[in-house]
Amino acid sequence: MIRPSSKVIIKFLLVMQKHGYIGEFKYVDDHKVGKIVVEWR
Repeated sequence: MIRPSSKVIIKFLLVMQKHGYIGEFKYVDDHKVGKIVVEWR
């Protein structure tokens, strides 16, 4: 889990996913700063 989330972190995770370093990830809105749950490979 990554906190806080930002657009930069999401773009970084998309690049990591494209190159096969991570699996799926999803954004969890907790009505504060948000969290990102990542499936590591």
